[in-house]
Amino acid sequence: MPELWCRIIKKHRIASHLTEPLDEAASSASLPAITDTLEEVCRKLDVPRPILLSKHERDYAMSGKTYFTQDHFIERVSFDRLEIEYIDPDRKPDKPRDPRSEA
Repeated sequence: MPELWCRIIKKHRIASHLTEPLDEAASSASLPAITDTLEEVCRKLDVPRPILLSKHERDYAMSGKTYFTQDHFIERVSFDRLEIEYIDPDRKPDKPRDPRSEA
């Protein structure tokens, strides 16, 4: 089952993190499909819900992850950024790059 991994970063370190399973309807790699899950994660981590911009939707659609800084929250937050990442357990890991085969 796909999951959403959320990390609170403070001074370049993970201060706290949480993994929340995504239901089948929200398992696509689009940010609008996971807004309910993002809201639930923010509630569990006790952080305000960030403002979703087109930049976040673009980043999430391209790489399956995005981040939110203080500029993306209405309230003041005590961390540097909130990162979210889509985790697909069925995805095969990428092969390590071998420069010898690229010649």
